[in-house]
Amino acid sequence: DGKHIIEAMTKAGHRFKQVQICGGLSRIPLLPQIHADVFQMPVYICEGTNDCVLLGSAISGKLVADNATDVEHLLNEISAPVQTFIPDKNMADFHNEKYTIYCSLQQIEVDSRKRMKKYSS
Repeated sequence: DGKHIIEAMTKAGHRFKQVQICGGLSRIPLLPQIHADVFQMPVYICEGTNDCVLLGSAISGKLVADNATDVEHLLNEISAPVQTFIPDKNMADFHNEKYTIYCSLQQIEVDSRKRMKKYSS
């Protein structure tokens, strides 16, 4: 789902250079590496990721208080990266193919629900 979200936001005009993760995703080294390979961009784990809800609230509050727009600078100021996962370019084709299949299956689900809707009450 993460790649789907990034793709939708990119189509809406947002640009991404990196991804920062927290919580459960940051605790098992294989997961951030897979995300880096899927997104084909660096993935960072930052200090304070065990309290990611508090960190997100602090970042949001500081953005509003400072009328700031540079989220990347603020993230690095509040919570510097402590570990970086670099994408493996050799995995790009593999993950792109899996993503294409995922999107196809998702469309089948949408179409199936439309077809079956006439049978629901």
